[in-house]
Order: sequence, then C-alpha cells, then structure tokens
Amino acid sequence: MKDKRASDGFSAVWVALILLFLLGAAALAVDASGFWQQARVQQNASDFACLAGVRHAPSDPPAAVNKAAEYLRANMSALSALPADPDSGAASSGVNVYTMSDFTIQIETPWDDGNAATRNDALMRVSILQTTPSTFGRVIGIDDVDILQEAY
Repeated sequence: MKDKRASDGFSAVWVALILLFLLGAAALAVDASGFWQQARVQQNASDFACLAGVRHAPSDPPAAVNKAAEYLRANMSALSALPADPDSGAASSGVNVYTMSDFTIQIETPWDDGNAATRNDALMRVSILQTTPSTFGRVIGIDDVDILQEAY
C-alpha cells in the first residue's frame, strides 16, 4: 500500500502547473488577436487609400499620392495627423515615405516591381508598417511586433 504522505500535495502542484500553462496560452491569444485586429484595420485603410489614389495615377501622380494620403488620414484614426508632405528626398524616386511615431507609410506611383516589362503608370502601391507593442508577450521576450499591410 502507498504511503499517503508521499503523495500529499501532488494534485495541487499539478493543477498549478496546468493553470500556469493555460493562463500563458490565454495571454498569448489576447496578444495575437490584438495584432490580427490591427492588421485588419491597416489592410482596410491601405485598400481604401490605394483605390482612392489609383484613379489619378496615370494622369497626375502627385494628386494620386495626395488623395491616398487623404484617405489614410480619414480611415485610420491613428494616422489623422499624417503630415501633408512626405519625408524630404523620398518623392524624387516615386516612393513617398511618411513616418509618424510607430508608423512608416509608403505610397508609390507609378508602382514599379523592378521589371521594365511589367511597369504600368496606372498602378500604385500603398504600404503601412506599424510597430505594435505586445501586452503579455513581454513576459517571454516579445516586446513588439511589426505589422505590414500592402495594397496594390
């Protein structure tokens, strides 16, 4: 027969370990769902901006960039203070870069994938990169996550 004193408390230790694992999994699920939600918001904003600007892309690329930036300001509250002009020196290459705290936005028209045969002046690309802080992931060393969404 087993000695009862040798197994006293074993269940409590086992339950504590399982509870720790479940709480950790729940915390990471909260972080992951927050990242997913932010990615969805960014994708919607980049889609709207690209659709708004591409109408002007073939005839007036600067107007296309301005319209895309206007739609980013209107459709993503975190970008409401997006500067009117891109960062200096960026517009000369056709890539307009805007930087704000945690965001880097690129609006490119005409969009060029590096292949001269597929270059099309009627195309545009809008990308939003955000460094999003982690809530619970910091416990395991994930301080922040870069979320990149693009629309073509």
